Amino acid sequence: MRRTWCIPGRSRLIDLIFSELQAIFVLIVMRTRVFILLLFLTAGAYLFWKSGDDRGGEAREEPVVSQERAREAQPRTVSEAADVALSDRVSEPDGAFEESVPPGTLENEMLVRFRSSEERRRFLEAMAGLDAELAGYIPGLNAVRIRYGDSTVRGRLLGLLPDSAFVGNNYFVLSPTLPPPVVDEGAGAYAGFGDRALRWLGVPEDNSSWGTGVRVAVLDTGTSEHPAFGGKFIPEFNFLEDFPDAISYHGHGTAVASLLAGTNGIAPGADLISLKVLDGDGAGNTFTLAEGIVEAVNQGARVLSMSLGTFGESPILEDAVNYALRHGAVLIAAAGNEGVQGLPYPALYDGVVSVTAVDANNRRAPFSNVAPEVDLAAPGIGLKAAWGVAEEISFSGTSAATPLVAGAVAALLSREPALSPAQAVEILMDNANDAGAPGRNPETGSGVINMDRVLNRDEPGIYDVALADFHLGSGDGGSTVPLQVTVQNRGTESVDDVRLGVSIDGEVREFSLGALERGEVTAAEISLPLDRLQSAEGIEIRSSVAAFGINDSRPENNGKAAILRFVAQDD
Repeated sequence: MRRTWCIPGRSRLIDLIFSELQAIFVLIVMRTRVFILLLFLTAGAYLFWKSGDDRGGEAREEPVVSQERAREAQPRTVSEAADVALSDRVSEPDGAFEESVPPGTLENEMLVRFRSSEERRRFLEAMAGLDAELAGYIPGLNAVRIRYGDSTVRGRLLGLLPDSAFVGNNYFVLSPTLPPPVVDEGAGAYAGFGDRALRWLGVPEDNSSWGTGVRVAVLDTGTSEHPAFGGKFIPEFNFLEDFPDAISYHGHGTAVASLLAGTNGIAPGADLISLKVLDGDGAGNTFTLAEGIVEAVNQGARVLSMSLGTFGESPILEDAVNYALRHGAVLIAAAGNEGVQGLPYPALYDGVVSVTAVDANNRRAPFSNVAPEVDLAAPGIGLKAAWGVAEEISFSGTSAATPLVAGAVAALLSREPALSPAQAVEILMDNANDAGAPGRNPETGSGVINMDRVLNRDEPGIYDVALADFHLGSGDGGSTVPLQVTVQNRGTESVDDVRLGVSIDGEVREFSLGALERGEVTAAEISLPLDRLQSAEGIEIRSSVAAFGINDSRPENNGKAAILRFVAQDD
């Protein structure tokens, strides 16, 4: 029976829409400081409007809505998200599932992990007379996939197993649902990257050697011989039992691979291998994915990129993840596009790097899942990517963000061979740009990767105090909503006497933030009236930061401006 796929419902509220504006001013500690501060804020806002976003986005005034309010119209639980994904992508089997086999699993299959090879051999011999067959075997995990006739046979199989064996279900694994493409950047839209993602991340113009000597595995729908790879030979391993010649969804794997190691990818020099674990509709299963992970490691991959996931927990899949970690590989996985509070597997497993998506204005994509386990963010709206045999598309989703992080790890390993993959990930996290709520948070994890900071992390004398973000909280149901204005020291030196100025509809407030160590994040909190945020005019915010006694190396990120308001999206 053929599987079908469609896009689930979207949020009914517009998520945090605002534009980053650039501003430069010096806080004057004199009796006339308020007057001078207002003057600089006004001038800075004008310069910011003229110049655009410091990382490539066009400056615009836009409405924003708190993340908490935006989620109200989304599926609220992981189980709801799984139901939506499966109903849209995978046909249910005829008849009801037996009570012990939950929905979301492959019908009439079980996965078994044995303690010893002898136990496995005895079980397979004993089941020879039953309506059951061995459908797969992973030697590195001593795990098998059994396909059986009906629930009666299942019961008899369970009776043959030793007490030490583990029995689990084989869950469907899906590529994240593709969000609608970015067609414009008008009011209310999220800003796409096009072909500007690498420059936005601080990647130098010539990165052709990035990834050289590092084997990277893409576990997806496979890759085609697309011109984006410049004739590079990409070895492919197929773990599907029946994969049609038609490549109805082959493009997803090609798009992911092109962002990672295409000629215009972040690590074009990487030694790429492709492991086909998803079919033409972007669907696979936990056993096939576990097979792919083990094989990728056995083939020498140090970085594994997985733009896929499942909401069914499988110890066999977790065993495969641990197998990769024991062999020193790093696994990068998509946080998912269901817009829920919770992550799919393998992103949720300990040791796996979970990646979410942001737009060109540094805002978390509204479809990205949210959870404390989110680790990093990367561009994921409207990226130019390869598709099919010779096409190009505007590619969005955590599927797009994941290969950029995987490629960043490969790039760092090629430039600094003494690093382990885990150390490379730690460096990316330590040098990420703070986004969303101050510090590590469930929306963007440690922040957005910044390759310029990574490359220059050991360069002394870089002073960079940045206005990182505005973040609206949910409030306590009262008449006000908290706004956090976040500041981050992105330089390589500590700074003293950091001052923040915030203009709210022309009323200036000043904050002394004290000293900041390198990488440190702090914030000033301001209460905003809820009724003003709900009005058509909203609230105009302009803010700038400076540190006394230093020459800021990157003054373009010292300011930000936005109009904040809550806007309900029509059905």
